[in-house]
Amino acid sequence: LALKSGEEAARLARSIPDFKREAEALNKMGVVYRNLAKYDSALNKYNQALFISEKIKDSVQVAFSLNNIGGIYRLEG
Repeated sequence: LALKSGEEAARLARSIPDFKREAEALNKMGVVYRNLAKYDSALNKYNQALFISEKIKDSVQVAFSLNNIGGIYRLEG
């Protein structure tokens, strides 16, 4: 349900467009994937969020994305 809600949030943000909210939704979906131990899917969402955040120069979401990516690499050893 969390992933479905995240997809809907990202879709709605894209349609407005509100890139900040889209990046937030992608980062949160990545957290759900991380908690499910689906690290490749988590990295995919975090990298999508990072790309958008860098494009719009949102340093807060860039930091969240990079922190989340680092967390995955730490988990993977």
